[in-house]
Amino acid sequence: MAHTGGLPEWAPPQYLKYLRPLMPGETEYQMMDYGLKLALRSATVKVLSVHALHTTDDNIKFERERLGSVVVDSWVYTPALPEDNTISMIASHGGRFRIGDPSKGALFSSGAVRLHADESGDEYSQRNRPPGAMQLEFLHLRLATGQSFVMERDQIGKYPVPEGYHSIKVHRDNDGGDFYHEYIINDEARIWPDFVVNCIYDPEEDRRGLAGLHNKVASWRIHCYQDLFGHTADDLETQKRRIEDRKRTIVTQLHAIDQKMTQVTENHAHAQDKIYNVVQQVVQMLHNRTQAKLNLLQSDDVELRRQMQYFDWLDSFVNYQKSLLERGVLDPVEFLQNTSQHKLVVNEAPCEIVDSYSQVTADLKVVGNLTILVDDARQPTLMQ
Repeated sequence: MAHTGGLPEWAPPQYLKYLRPLMPGETEYQMMDYGLKLALRSATVKVLSVHALHTTDDNIKFERERLGSVVVDSWVYTPALPEDNTISMIASHGGRFRIGDPSKGALFSSGAVRLHADESGDEYSQRNRPPGAMQLEFLHLRLATGQSFVMERDQIGKYPVPEGYHSIKVHRDNDGGDFYHEYIINDEARIWPDFVVNCIYDPEEDRRGLAGLHNKVASWRIHCYQDLFGHTADDLETQKRRIEDRKRTIVTQLHAIDQKMTQVTENHAHAQDKIYNVVQQVVQMLHNRTQAKLNLLQSDDVELRRQMQYFDWLDSFVNYQKSLLERGVLDPVEFLQNTSQHKLVVNEAPCEIVDSYSQVTADLKVVGNLTILVDDARQPTLMQ
């Protein structure tokens, strides 16, 4: 009988009898045993059982089909599974995790297991849980995240997975020190539930002794001055008529000039709007092409940093177990067993080649000039 840490004897759920049980000596069992300890950051987790949803050959086939693509582990606390993806439902679907709305996809986490959320809805890690042993059940999945598009959390649900990407990576500025990453996947073929793990978890066993263009348009006026008076009185009347004629002509000309000024100003505004529209279109094109390059670079950057953090996470957990061993919390035999399992996990550590960034080059350039032409095809004015 498995040790249950003072809890009632564990009774396996009925649906487990339809799944393939693994023996503790099997490699897959040991991988799940150590993987769960790593995810819960607890060297004293007692695994009660590991059941497989697929055959070993099917699991190998999935990994082979995704060879060269990024694949991450995910642990889901089974009480948190939606009704259409309970263990019984997944088993009845041939071991498939179903997505009800592919346009929204499904959100998964990878890394540290977080069992609860605070009042604001933000998750926090299991280290904040109250003490006491618990019987827990987890579903382990392999997620073929592939090339991930990085998206801010407040943008989730507004846009689908962009073309050319396989998943959405939720951007996090502050991970709280945990190795914790979230992905949205909308392709069921990229979600592979493989094992159901039951365990006894008591946070207190590990916590003993540990502390927690403004443009300006110029205007002008034309002033005409005329000698209105002759030198003799005889000429006054004649000059007056001439002046009146001239004034009428000037008024007509001034009116024509006002019309021309209005037309030129309107033409300027129309041409300026077209220029702005062209510039905006070109700038938007420049932005889109630049952003596409940056998205690809950011995708690789985030994945490589995740892999680097994963290795640090593994090292940290080994050092953590050593401290438990030195304090007498962890039994030497368990430490040796965990060390053996650690080697298995290291052998399966991320080794995918992430090199999409090599396809990105700073090769955008501007070609041609914006030209303003007059209708009579006279010499054009070039805007450099």
